[in-house]
Amino acid sequence: MELGIILIILALFIAAYIDLNKREIPDWITYPLIVIGFLSSLFPATFINIIFAAVFFIIGYIAYNKKILGGGDVKLITGIILMLPAQYASIDFIITFLFLSCICALGYYVVAILLKKEKLNISATIPLAPCIMIGFIATLVGLI
Repeated sequence: MELGIILIILALFIAAYIDLNKREIPDWITYPLIVIGFLSSLFPATFINIIFAAVFFIIGYIAYNKKILGGGDVKLITGIILMLPAQYASIDFIITFLFLSCICALGYYVVAILLKKEKLNISATIPLAPCIMIGFIATLVGLI
């Protein structure tokens, strides 16, 4: 397994744990992913990551302003996209990863409602980092 994937998974486990407990993703997790990912994406094989990350960041920023996504979630996904090794840097991988993350978040929300830990509410917030982690790992395992 490549170093970039190992770093992403390590960051996701830490972010998921903290997000479950504090409902936030610290900058000390997301900024290194973004910086290291950006610098490594300057090489021709992974330059497309910068384009994918920029597109996601713009969409994510709009979703953040509409209170659909948290800022930490946007930075975490942006960092993941930038850190992807060349063989995973495709629109198919990214869309599958985001789709599975959303499905996981929906499942989490439904279970939280059923267990009465959340109320059915348009402004409900859930810790998304665990869902991002599950979506990423599921996509990775499906493509290996």
